[in-house]
Amino acid sequence: MNDQQQRERIWISPQKFWAVTKNMSSEETEKLMDTVFQLAQEERIDLLKKFDFISVGDPYHRQAC
Repeated sequence: MNDQQQRERIWISPQKFWAVTKNMSSEETEKLMDTVFQLAQEERIDLLKKFDFISVGDPYHRQAC
């Protein structure tokens, strides 16, 4: 895996995902995940970053200010 692929990994934060979906029906949650998967397949990183529970890149790498 090259550096570019490493930086574009998509991560879901379990705690944030739970907070967003805890009051959703299973159908709503499934529709949300279908949307996330579709955006990931299309590499629409700009739209994925709008979800609070999505991180793009290496979550363990801190960028310099």
